[in-house]
Amino acid sequence: MTLQANISRETKAAKTQEVYKHVVLFKMAAPSHIRR
Repeated sequence: MTLQANISRETKAAKTQEVYKHVVLFKMAAPSHIRR
C-alpha cells in the first residue's frame, strides 16, 4: 500500500512538472498573445 501511494505521488509530480514545462514553453513561444 505504501509503495502504491509512493508511485502515485511520483506520477502526479511528474505530470505536474510536464504540464508546467509545456506552459512555460507556450508562454515563451507566444508572449505577445498572452500579454494583454
